[in-house]
Amino acid sequence: MCNAAEKLEVEQAFGMFNDPGADFESQRMMIKMYNQRQSAVKSGINTDWISKPLRLGVGNKHSLSVELGDKALQAIVDLSYQNIKGVMKGSDRTNINLPVVQASEFSVQKPVDYHFQRSARLQVRDFR
Repeated sequence: MCNAAEKLEVEQAFGMFNDPGADFESQRMMIKMYNQRQSAVKSGINTDWISKPLRLGVGNKHSLSVELGDKALQAIVDLSYQNIKGVMKGSDRTNINLPVVQASEFSVQKPVDYHFQRSARLQVRDFR
């Protein structure tokens, strides 16, 4: 984990503020952004991210697709389940999606899409 000065140094080393292929205006904006961040670091801004209620937001997704019918008339049913772990602790979200598409030999009908989402309502004050 880097402090603010180390983070800025790593970003500069990886070329975040210097793009040889950029036009003059873009390069000027990158230099300006670097200078602003450097001034902030010199003024003492240094966030302790370990003390913040953050985590690695990893989730998973599962899908199942079924095609029914024959050449003249088909229906395609997809079912997907997605569990998303938010970056802020307690900000998890679950999505369930069920689109149904009906197709014939000559046209595709607009899909009917059923979408369900469950998530906690969190306030910024919950993380202080």
